[in-house]
Amino acid sequence: MFAHFYNMLTEVLGRKNQSSSMLAVCCIDIDRFSVLVRDCGSRTGDRILQELEQRLCRWLGPKDFMAHNTGDQFYLCIDVQHQMAIFRQLQEQIELPFRIDDHLYSLTASIGISLITPQHQSPDRAIRNALHACITVKNSGGGKFEIFDDEGLQIQHHKSALVDDVTTAITSNQLQLFIQPKVKLYDRTLVGFEALIRWQHPVKGIVAPINFLPHIVNTNAEILLGHYVLDRAIEVLKTLFTSGCKVGLSINISPRQLTDAWFKRQVEQYAKQYPELIHLLCLEILESDSFDNLPLIQDSLKAYQAYGVTLSLDDFGTGFASINHLMKLPLNEVKIDRDFIKDIDTNDLHRIVVRHIVELSSVLKLTIVAEGVETEAEAITVAKLGVQVAQGYYFARPFSSTKLLSWLSDYRKVCTI
Repeated sequence: MFAHFYNMLTEVLGRKNQSSSMLAVCCIDIDRFSVLVRDCGSRTGDRILQELEQRLCRWLGPKDFMAHNTGDQFYLCIDVQHQMAIFRQLQEQIELPFRIDDHLYSLTASIGISLITPQHQSPDRAIRNALHACITVKNSGGGKFEIFDDEGLQIQHHKSALVDDVTTAITSNQLQLFIQPKVKLYDRTLVGFEALIRWQHPVKGIVAPINFLPHIVNTNAEILLGHYVLDRAIEVLKTLFTSGCKVGLSINISPRQLTDAWFKRQVEQYAKQYPELIHLLCLEILESDSFDNLPLIQDSLKAYQAYGVTLSLDDFGTGFASINHLMKLPLNEVKIDRDFIKDIDTNDLHRIVVRHIVELSSVLKLTIVAEGVETEAEAITVAKLGVQVAQGYYFARPFSSTKLLSWLSDYRKVCTI
């Protein structure tokens, strides 16, 4: 559905003489929908979403179109004649009560609106701005709409401080991509990098990821961040490829980012645009995140593999994923968490755990990566246990992706790529 919406929006914006009408892309996110599902059940929630989708379809004009994104999120493209009036009408359509099995249910929604100008007719820009405005409404309590025009001027700035700051950091390039090398243990050959996000706050200085990433979980800022990191990762891969270094780059994504239709569409576009690069991109799924909908996660992972992307399960052994999940997920790689690598040369229990992970991964034909190797003794021990690849301070500390070419030059002088 979302891919069709994106294609239609691209087609509409590509037509000549489009400037004769004003278009708006609307991102609709139902307020507190998870609470409704918890109290009334998923069956009721699904029926309400189906009726809302039908209601919105009937309300749309002949040139308008829409898509039901994942969960309780919708995207609309509408021809705007009387701007404020039509947005109020959209709000009213959502807030009209729904009758389900003789019960009435009322909804409110956070509506983000991106006005498309003749000068800026990018579908990605329109969707991103609508989502950005939706975040603003969501964090101010919901139940209204907000306009984000293409000059970046917004109405009604009432935002959650931290989520607002993160969103601003994304749009104003305060975030930087750092990368850490991954090497083969037996000969220290470079096999790839992991991308790590760093925030250079204009007032607070460097803000550690632990101080902001957990606070944007399950917000639309999390989705925006995923797109930002993906864009920067592709630029890094282009730099590596051009320099003759055809190694992979891993980025961390959450289950919500993984199943987001827009993110999936972006990966698909990059697969078509850079077929020589896409197999070098690795998506790392954090095991510390829960997999609430395993079939949906499985389907999403299979779709990414079909594009040529490599898949990795990060932090294995510390989170919610069980061995059963490991066997069911279509993966290429497993990363053993630092908690099991720490002191592994002297800790019998850690060696036992890592040995069993290696044995299971070998049966499943998965590459095994040890994270956080900080000493020579740790590197020797994990290699003896059968781990193939490692990363950590012992090999190299993370560095800014802007220094990649100089790092590669220095590395080539002493090691093989």
